[in-house]
Amino acid sequence: MDLSRTIRLSTIGLGNVADYHLEALKQQNQFVLVAACDSDESKQKKLLEYSPNTKFFTSYEEMLKTVSIDAVLVASSNHTHYEIAKKVLDSGKNLLLEKPATSNLAELEDLVNRAKMNNLVFVVAFHDSFAKEVRWFLNSYQQQLYKDLGPITGFECGFYDPYILEGKLQEKAKSLGSSWLDSGINALSVIANLVESLAVIEKRHVHIPSYPVGDIQSSVDFAFSIDGKEDSAGRGLIETNWCLGYSRKVTNLYFAISKHQVILHHSNQQALLIDKLMNKTILADFSSSVPRLTDQYVGVFNDFYSHLISSSNNLGFAWDIHRLLLAEQS
Repeated sequence: MDLSRTIRLSTIGLGNVADYHLEALKQQNQFVLVAACDSDESKQKKLLEYSPNTKFFTSYEEMLKTVSIDAVLVASSNHTHYEIAKKVLDSGKNLLLEKPATSNLAELEDLVNRAKMNNLVFVVAFHDSFAKEVRWFLNSYQQQLYKDLGPITGFECGFYDPYILEGKLQEKAKSLGSSWLDSGINALSVIANLVESLAVIEKRHVHIPSYPVGDIQSSVDFAFSIDGKEDSAGRGLIETNWCLGYSRKVTNLYFAISKHQVILHHSNQQALLIDKLMNKTILADFSSSVPRLTDQYVGVFNDFYSHLISSSNNLGFAWDIHRLLLAEQS
């Protein structure tokens, strides 16, 4: 691929998250969106509002055959990812695949092998990994700018979405699979950057048979090595919930030695410190008029471009995340 020019990108799936994809693409010049596909022909109106010169298709097979494309973003319903991603890779196109990549590890392994066989770049999109407050804290902590905090000894992540309102499952949730598959992977993509050797201890899922999805609430316990030392174990919890009636994403990090706490408030795009005297300080504030998901997808696309330039991938990280996401409790 000639990387002296912009990358000719296409997208498959113009659902709820497509607004943020399209806005993020408008904020950079590495990609030109040459084609988009959705089985729902009415989605063409959304596309034209953002990118009037982009060709629209209702068949991704036809799009892959007829348009000159360097890379494809697959953002269709979660349960369709594997079958569509297979055909994208088999057509010789580089792939950016929305999370969760697949519903099981065998399917993910197959996609990895297809990408290797065809010498293609395959990246899984973990948009919450590119939250500004996450990147800021990770860089600051790694550079020991806050070394007085000590090692992370515990964490709690709460990732909540209002997908069940007045007892009714919202239509947009039906393509997501479950609260754990959709939001658990977001929390994992954040915390896996901050602690080492994560292991699932116990999973607790709530499922209501009348809803055509998996779990609507989950609580998953973890252990991890403190400061990379195998003989010391921290504890963590990730909760997801569609029933609370509001959207809120927060990661709490605990530092038992210093008795401090850091709050990564993803919804507010802030990092806060609560010291041992319970004083609260805002360490960093990235809130703006730009939606946080747009900001995150700018990071996703910049990262994908870097992988295209270097002919690399993030599949080691992606494998670890999916292993935890799909793990049976130990």
